[in-house]
Amino acid sequence: MTYWEELKKKIKGKQYVEYQRIRYRNEQTVAMKINGMLISTNRLKTDYTVEKVYNTHHNIMQIAFKIDDNIASVSPEQYQAGMNMVVDLEKIKCQAVINVDMDTGHIGEIVNHEEIVLAWEDYKDYFRDKYKFLRSRETRDSVNKFLETQDKLILDQEMMKAEMKSKMFYMLIFDYYLVGKQKQNAPDIITFPSQLFKGISFPMTITPRTYKDSSDKIMYDRIGSIDEYIATLPEIVKFYNKQYKPTIQYKFNQYRPIFNISETVNEEKRYIEKAEVRLIEEVVNNIDLTILCKLRKIE
Repeated sequence: MTYWEELKKKIKGKQYVEYQRIRYRNEQTVAMKINGMLISTNRLKTDYTVEKVYNTHHNIMQIAFKIDDNIASVSPEQYQAGMNMVVDLEKIKCQAVINVDMDTGHIGEIVNHEEIVLAWEDYKDYFRDKYKFLRSRETRDSVNKFLETQDKLILDQEMMKAEMKSKMFYMLIFDYYLVGKQKQNAPDIITFPSQLFKGISFPMTITPRTYKDSSDKIMYDRIGSIDEYIATLPEIVKFYNKQYKPTIQYKFNQYRPIFNISETVNEEKRYIEKAEVRLIEEVVNNIDLTILCKLRKIE
């Protein structure tokens, strides 16, 4: 029996424990352009079951996830195998049970981290067997390198949490609304994880606008902005020169992100009705990454 199964068994009939189960459909498109030309697009459609347990006596909230359906497509098609590997791996990571930070609604501890590690160890052999058809030595080496990278990430809880925080779905789910502490009109400074420059984060100011939709629902528009110095941040310039410049050839000029979120939140029951995230990260004129994420509650 898993940690989450045992927890649900223990709380059954407890008046001081609130239980919630919601299903979401998350549809995400990622497009990359170099010098104005589209070079890759991937689309990921996922149905999730999200369960929440809140112990009102001890003010402890935990959230668990399950992937019910996953549809992935990528262009050019030569990247499909790599995309399938990422989708397979997400089924392991999605077994995480998260302690919610009750001050911010953000990701706290992964309380069943040992279960994730064991599931990963079991899965690695299956993973290697599944992709043993790959003939190219170069491709096999890439798979082994991928496994080594994921090994380090999953074994280190802090690294695993950082990766979760960088994903749009978790970014939406874990927020102030969970703990009833929405910053309705006051700007908030977050640590923004770049999707174009992986591993680099920087401060971003999020300015909200709030609209009352009904007695229990609120609509938010949130717009991100950065300080001028980030446009030429040395870490970003270094990453660009190493990873992108050999292909693009044009020198780095200015980094510019656009980050907008629109969402409708049920304040009384503390869940998201629907949300849309639009992120564009670009080195002006040279390369840009566009992510569009749409989340909605389903039956």
